[in-house]
Parts: sequence; C-alpha cells; structure tokens
Amino acid sequence: MTPSREERWQCLYERLHEALSSLGKNDAFGRGDYWLVDDDWGGQHQKLCITNPRFWSASVRTKIGQVLADSFADWGVYVVFEDGSALPGLVVYADGLADHPRWG
Repeated sequence: MTPSREERWQCLYERLHEALSSLGKNDAFGRGDYWLVDDDWGGQHQKLCITNPRFWSASVRTKIGQVLADSFADWGVYVVFEDGSALPGLVVYADGLADHPRWG
C-alpha cells in the first residue's frame, strides 16, 4: 500500500530530525542551532528555521539533499534564517537549491 501524504511527511520529518541532530541542536524556542518545525501545514515541504548563523553550512545542505534524494525527490525543505542575518530564505531540493519553491 502506498503511504499517504501525511505518512510521508512524518517519515521525512523523522529522517531530517535524525540527520540534522548529528550537526546541531534542535530547539523550538531559539536556544539551539535550528528548529525543524513539527507542524504539518500540507503540501510537500518541511520547514527548517535557522537560529544560529554558524549552523548553516555545506554539510547541512548536503545532509538535507541526501535525505530528500533517498525517498523524497518530489519534496523540498524551506529554510528560513531567523538569526538576524538578513539572509533570504531558500528551498532545498534533492537536486539543488532554489530561492523560491517549484510550483507544480
């Protein structure tokens, strides 16, 4: 049986959580390096809020891309910088980065 969108969202969340936890601390209150948002708002995206500017790196981008390439090539991860750095947000896909989502 094919997993539902909600099941796929949860699975991707868990895989991203595991992958990113090896690189930094997840904290919804800004006391860590990032927050992998645990609310599902629909669609085929996850949201990652960066709260420590030193956390965002090639290693983080690569880890996210690897997780997506594994089983979620049609999904993306919104990356929002909430650290006061004024960096624009972007979206990570299995095959690269975009400064905006890919709409169907």
